[in-house]
Amino acid sequence: MNNHYLKDLKKAYRILRKEKNEYKKGDQKRIELNKKMKEIKEKIQKESGETVITDPIKIDLINKITKFKKDNNIQIFNMDKFSVEDLEFHYLKITGKVITKAEYYKLKGIEAPVQTASPSFKRETEEENEENEELTSSHSPIEAGIRRIRRK
Repeated sequence: MNNHYLKDLKKAYRILRKEKNEYKKGDQKRIELNKKMKEIKEKIQKESGETVITDPIKIDLINKITKFKKDNNIQIFNMDKFSVEDLEFHYLKITGKVITKAEYYKLKGIEAPVQTASPSFKRETEEENEENEELTSSHSPIEAGIRRIRRK
């Protein structure tokens, strides 16, 4: 990898971005600059060794989530590192179709993975189990604060 070539590409990208922002949205010159920027961005990713998503299912899910979040003014973040299952669960959760992973697995018809406790952890008494069940039944921030206070 040639560092000078990568620096030149990044510099060209910044220059094009500044020039693109001088034009109004929908302007033909702005559209052409945006196409050039995309080409340079692909070259930068290739040179720097960044992974480019090629899975069409993952790309489709990311586009759905991004569109939903833009429409509802929700902050958008980079979702490339998540699996298809995680993205699908997130989309269903933000659209209000499911609330928990258990509901997601039930909707998909998949048996939920069983999480086993490590033997190094102490066994909880029946009273603690009942308290934990009461506290974990809902996911409100108020009850989370109560849990933190009880732990101290």
